[in-house]
Amino acid sequence: MDMLNKPTEQAKSAVMQQPEVDQNLASEFHKRIMEMILDFERELDEEHEIGVKLVNFGQTVQFNITGIGYYNPSLIHFHGQTEQGTRI
Repeated sequence: MDMLNKPTEQAKSAVMQQPEVDQNLASEFHKRIMEMILDFERELDEEHEIGVKLVNFGQTVQFNITGIGYYNPSLIHFHGQTEQGTRI
């Protein structure tokens, strides 16, 4: 292992002191969703934006996301509005 990739004792210690996080919590899913959205958004040009199509029991609603939140342990919620201006 070369010196550039060798973790320092200080870095190892910092990682070991971090509390273990339950990867199934909504907060962890929220973090991953936000990372995926930001990665995808970086690829878009100025004329395009991210939208969501929500499908539930045969009904479809398209809306623009204005925010994503969560409540642990298991709820992710999306905020936004439709093209007609209806808040979701």
